[in-house]
Amino acid sequence: MNKLFAMLIISIICIAGIYGYYKNIAAMKGDGGSASMRGALEYVEAHWQEGDIIFTTDDGPWINITPYTDKPIYKMPVCSPVLGSLSTQTRQALGMRIAELIDIPHKRAWVFAPTRSPLHPQCYIDQIATLTDTVPVYVVDDSEWLYSGVWLMDER
Repeated sequence: MNKLFAMLIISIICIAGIYGYYKNIAAMKGDGGSASMRGALEYVEAHWQEGDIIFTTDDGPWINITPYTDKPIYKMPVCSPVLGSLSTQTRQALGMRIAELIDIPHKRAWVFAPTRSPLHPQCYIDQIATLTDTVPVYVVDDSEWLYSGVWLMDER
């Protein structure tokens, strides 16, 4: 009886996993994974002014928009590793410029930030709170698990 019960549970888990994979695979492959981020980038470029920069608080936005723009992009320093984030060596190999926003000369900053996600540690949430304390100018994702957008900040 225990073996039959265990096989039933394992079968249900496998079926659910396969279903979830095939249900979401189209959104994760090809342009699906970066399409919403590219829409945000198009918005930013349409409203770009001299002296603007793009500032990402996470590896994901940096990876998703860098190939599609020649605008200056910087990434916030990591407070502690975000689950699934890039290694220091990979960031260096990609040429990622990492700096605090206050240390980067700019007129305005377009801040790409996920503000609600189960992958981010509390120090990340605390670190970006002042950058995302208003309504975003562009909402990238809004779901039960992830909320991300683009905030426009004047030089402080």
